[in-house]
Amino acid sequence: MKSIYQLTALIGNKSDGINDEKFMTAAWILYAWMRREVIDCIPLPELPATVSKSAKTGRSVASIYQPEEHFFTLRSSVFENGIRDTVEAEIMPYRQSLLLAVRETAFLREPGAKAKPASGPLAFVRQLIDEVGLNDGRQLSTGLQRITTQQVGELADFLCAPDRWLPVVVVSQAKNPALGQNGYLVDVRELASDLAGSAHVMVIDWDVTYEFSRIVGDEWSCFGGAVRIYWPELFDFETDDPYVHPLYTAQTIRRNFYPSEFEKELKKIIRARNAGQVIAWNRFGIRFYVEAEQMRMLSVSGEESTEELLKQCREQLRRVHESQEEYKALAETYYADMVACQEDSQALQKQMTAMTEMLNRQRREIARLNGRAEQPPVDLGYEQMAKWVEQYYPDRLYLHPRAVRALKSAVYQNPSMVYRCLILLAEDYYDYRMGRINRDTFLQCCAKVDPGLSECGFGGASDILEQGDEYYITYGGKRRLLERHLKKGVNHNALYCLRIYFFWDEKSSHVVIGSLPGHLRSSLT
Repeated sequence: MKSIYQLTALIGNKSDGINDEKFMTAAWILYAWMRREVIDCIPLPELPATVSKSAKTGRSVASIYQPEEHFFTLRSSVFENGIRDTVEAEIMPYRQSLLLAVRETAFLREPGAKAKPASGPLAFVRQLIDEVGLNDGRQLSTGLQRITTQQVGELADFLCAPDRWLPVVVVSQAKNPALGQNGYLVDVRELASDLAGSAHVMVIDWDVTYEFSRIVGDEWSCFGGAVRIYWPELFDFETDDPYVHPLYTAQTIRRNFYPSEFEKELKKIIRARNAGQVIAWNRFGIRFYVEAEQMRMLSVSGEESTEELLKQCREQLRRVHESQEEYKALAETYYADMVACQEDSQALQKQMTAMTEMLNRQRREIARLNGRAEQPPVDLGYEQMAKWVEQYYPDRLYLHPRAVRALKSAVYQNPSMVYRCLILLAEDYYDYRMGRINRDTFLQCCAKVDPGLSECGFGGASDILEQGDEYYITYGGKRRLLERHLKKGVNHNALYCLRIYFFWDEKSSHVVIGSLPGHLRSSLT
């Protein structure tokens, strides 16, 4: 089972409260939609009612209508082409307002059935937006919402609002009106209409983007014809990562997408994210039909005959069993997705290894054609060392943040020797770990760098136990021992003693350096 569409929104304006008229209209819209869906096979009362019926065609519908409690819930299910498609919707009181909850799911009942992709909202959602009004911290609309300079502050607050459940798509205008449609690289009216009930679409004219950037900052802003999605999650403009929220610049849109293809990609991303998000329905008190029917049966048990109760229990048991099968299938789907992700990860790891090997071959070929190996500069200071590693050996060396911090207080009197040791690790030790040279050849390379330089580990397990916590770092989510080190000198005076602590990571084929160039303290020192 997989989610196709989900929505939670307040009905009407926040100031409406629990409004009888709004409830009656919204319940009638939902019920009328359900009735139209089965009008050719299941006769239903014309007005909203509590019903439960099914047909041999694979369709079933059920609803509970309790106007005195401002409660209405429905469930409409159809089985076609090996897939059971189920739509559930509910209206209920929530924090002095009326809450709408909608969930559509697809359950593959037969092998080989084609999964249904995430889609936009059902017809009744658009009707509710237009005729009753839905609120997500801001009124939902089937049309675009143009932001003025005076409204930019409200937009910034809305983006960070904790009660926003839908993404916000901001479409900015380019300075050049010849680009796209008057400076807009997407058809904003069509986009807003298609995403109604799935996202808020906001349009910002070119002159307004300056004020938007001033308030939220350039990294969080959207300007120059760009389009940005702000996901519905609590964030802070000062401390959080802006790049979690996708930004498509005008250059990216024009270079990577054919006309109208970008809008399709945008809608696909938003709908998939909508369907995949986990909504804690119970937190809102949402029961949907199956649980609501259980509670209704308990409340009327004293008024119903035993025979009628047994009949209802059997029907309820059938629905519970059906839901159990659906949730079991959902768990199996999640497990299959997890296995697929693991396989994708392994494939990407192999691809990365192959690309690294190709880069190594190209590097060796360039060195052969030049007649000599191009050596990186070694006459730099400690302040340039981290960038030096990123520039020359990003595919072989990794300076752990703790090592980068250690460089800021380094006092070893020969930085050039440290650079030569890093080259030794990136080239000769790397070749040794990749099986291209043997241990003796590597030790000879150490002696060429300096006769007093050696590489070793800590010895046996008892030696490792004697090392302090300083000999461990967190890498890849795990606590790793800096089990190897290059060393020169036996004097513990930091001016003359060189130590580079590291380990070899088999998974990424990197030399991970945890500390340099000073000696780490241990229980022995």
